Amino acid sequence: MASKREDLETDYRRWVRKNWKWWCTCIEYAVGGDDGNPDLVFGEPREWGSKPDRRGIAYWAELKVGETDGVVVQCSEVRPAQVGWHAKAALAGQRTCLLIGVPVYAPRGGGKVTDWLTYAVRNEHIADWKRGFQIGAGGQAFNITAFDTTDFSSTLLGWFRSFT
Repeated sequence: MASKREDLETDYRRWVRKNWKWWCTCIEYAVGGDDGNPDLVFGEPREWGSKPDRRGIAYWAELKVGETDGVVVQCSEVRPAQVGWHAKAALAGQRTCLLIGVPVYAPRGGGKVTDWLTYAVRNEHIADWKRGFQIGAGGQAFNITAFDTTDFSSTLLGWFRSFT
């Protein structure tokens, strides 16, 4: 039987896939596997006439469930193999991140999750997961859902494109 944390992670993965309006696939080979592969790969939409470097780009994301006090966001464990995978991918020029989903519960819904706040953390900060991530300007966590909850895809894609 799955734990509450595993159920939340599954629900968050479904929410992300449902709200990303372009191609996205789950690539995790085995729950708790040792290779550190991330959970999802996102494909950027092909736009005719766009710059060649904007076509066919993939973004890799590890998904975690977390909590926040509004200043810092904390997430569930990031295994050493996952930290290593993201570090190696970054050295190879890949755009990878940690997406932390914080469940929003119904006011009187008996523990029912009604939505997710999503925080994005760039690959160079993932190793610091135990300390948590400061939210906002100058922090390591960018609140994707704070800017446009109606268009998760465009906001996340804009954040991915901001990588240098």
